[in-house]
Amino acid sequence: MEPNIPKEIVMTEKRWMTIHFNDSSEMKFIFPKQTDDVTNIVTDLNKVLESNHLLVEAEGIFYSFPFANIKYIRVSPSPEQVPATLIKGAVLKEG
Repeated sequence: MEPNIPKEIVMTEKRWMTIHFNDSSEMKFIFPKQTDDVTNIVTDLNKVLESNHLLVEAEGIFYSFPFANIKYIRVSPSPEQVPATLIKGAVLKEG
């Protein structure tokens, strides 16, 4: 389910991300597609996963989230190119 998006924010090819933290809090962001170069998506994603922080700029504010404080991250839609180790076509079963 897509988070509530303010009506004043209109983007083409918008993406959304929810960061779920270890303390059960969460933060939601919407953002435009970051690149049209699908050949570098996997390389860039691997760089993010190998780093110690998730970096986000939102409304002129820089956020640095240590991965040690993050339980999981949901991003939608999934990138066009993904690492080979990604499990594809899964269905989330709750309960």
